[in-house]
Amino acid sequence: MFSVEMLPAGHGDCLWIEYGDPVRRVLVDGGPYYSYKHLRARIERLDPTDRHFELLIITHVDADHIEGILRLLQERHLGVTFDDVWFNGTRQINAALDDGDLLDERQGEYLQAVLTHSGQRWNGAFDGEAIFVPPDGELPTATLAGGARVHVVSPTGSELKALGARWVDIVAKEGFATGDTDTALTKLAEQKRLQPVDTLGDEPAPDVLGESDDPPGSDSSVANGSSIAVILDYDGHRILLSGDAFPGVLVDALGRYPGGTPVDVALFKLPHHGSIRNMTDEMIEAVACERFAISSNGKYFGHPNARAIDTLLNALPADCDPQLWFNYLSEQTKPWCDPQRQEAKKYTAKHPSDEGDHGITVAIH
Repeated sequence: MFSVEMLPAGHGDCLWIEYGDPVRRVLVDGGPYYSYKHLRARIERLDPTDRHFELLIITHVDADHIEGILRLLQERHLGVTFDDVWFNGTRQINAALDDGDLLDERQGEYLQAVLTHSGQRWNGAFDGEAIFVPPDGELPTATLAGGARVHVVSPTGSELKALGARWVDIVAKEGFATGDTDTALTKLAEQKRLQPVDTLGDEPAPDVLGESDDPPGSDSSVANGSSIAVILDYDGHRILLSGDAFPGVLVDALGRYPGGTPVDVALFKLPHHGSIRNMTDEMIEAVACERFAISSNGKYFGHPNARAIDTLLNALPADCDPQLWFNYLSEQTKPWCDPQRQEAKKYTAKHPSDEGDHGITVAIH
């Protein structure tokens, strides 16, 4: 058994992965604060004695990936446990920079304060150090209980270094120093939307429709570039979970995967919710894949971009039978679920039955 459930995470990512017998679990990101209730409900469906995950990956510090995790980790009474948590906090990044550049970032500081306070094993597979792809040699790899293997394909050291130039002094402007766990926890408690009980509205913003004019692969966000992206390999099947990673970084790392490119992938969770800024022909050509997953309800940024999906479809080989998997049926995804468009562009769309918050599960085989 091997499956990927894209929970309804608003405009963000929250991926629930199960594999093996007995079932093992991996959680990748927690979505924005307002979608946390769906992650919480999914956890509550588990037996209280069986709420264990082999791994939690927080890909990067953007709100639509980290806020739900901040809320989850404060709900200790849920009984959720993790063998390891992968997250590049200031402690790891500053050590990796090794050149005097320092990173400070508020929500990342909150998260590492929670992890430190709880005593949670953190980047344990890498001896507590930063998780990144080195300039040469084999890709960093870890083996999970149950036989799954996780290969790191983003970020590089350059992307981690870029963080320092972006977020220097942000925590200082909040009135405390990086690594000050007690003050960070106090500041976190003042952030109502990051507390376990949601006192705010369900939807933070209306749909933003329209198309991006940005060039393909032009994302320069240092937060996105710092994304931990991985290939999870189990029972001969691979899934590529890319966070918001840069396509060029992925292409370079995939070229170093055993056997080289194209890498045979059963499911590719597209980076940055289907943004044209994180889509290139070269990235699609670096994998042999027919199933592509997009996590977004279209809020805030209007993802996925139509040009991104067109780029994807046009880059595939002629004999490919592609499937597009959407975790929402929304104004942004409905056009791609139209039967006539599917027939004309020769792909199949998979999506929830209505516009509710259902998410979608992909069986990996």
